[in-house]
Amino acid sequence: MDWVGKVLTSEFFWGVIVGLLLSVIGSYFLAKFSNSQQRETQKEIVKNFCADTVSNLRQIVDDMADMKRKANVIHSDYLILLDVESNVFGRNREHLIHLPTPLRDRVRRFVNDCALRRAEIGNHLGQFNSKWNLADELLAQGNGPHSQRIREEANLPLANANKALDVLVTRVQESATLANDIRAVK
Repeated sequence: MDWVGKVLTSEFFWGVIVGLLLSVIGSYFLAKFSNSQQRETQKEIVKNFCADTVSNLRQIVDDMADMKRKANVIHSDYLILLDVESNVFGRNREHLIHLPTPLRDRVRRFVNDCALRRAEIGNHLGQFNSKWNLADELLAQGNGPHSQRIREEANLPLANANKALDVLVTRVQESATLANDIRAVK
C-alpha cells in the first residue's frame, strides 16, 4: 500500500490527471465551437439557397412574360425551368428549419404558388394544344366548318393560360422583398 501513496503524491500522476482534465475540457469546447460554426454555415447555405430559388423563379417568370410580350407565345421551355426550380426546392425543403417560421412559411407559400400557377398554365396550354390538333385533324379530313368551331373553342383555354401567366407575373413581382428578407436573416 505504500506504493499507492507514492503514486498519489507523485507529480507525474497529477500531471497526467490535470492533462487529461484539460484535454476533456478542451474537447468539449472545441466540439461546442465546431457545432456552432456548422449551424451558422448551414443557415447561410439555406439562406442563399432560398434567396436563389426565389430570384431564379422570378427571373424565369420575367423572361416568360417578356417572351409572351414579344412573340405572343408562352414557351413550354419556361414551364420546364419552373418545374426544375420547384423540384430542386422540394428535394431540399427539410433544410428550411434553419429559417425563422414566418419567413419559412413565406418562402414555402411563394414556391407553392409558383408551382400551382405553372401547373395551371400547363393544363390550359395542354387543352389548347389538344383542341388545336383536333381542329387540324378535322381540317385534314375535309371537315372545315367543324374544324373552325374547334379552333374558336381553343381560344378559351389559351386565354385562361394567359390569365394564369398574368397572375404568376403579379405574384413574382410581389416577391421582390422576399429574397432581401431571406438574406437579412441573422
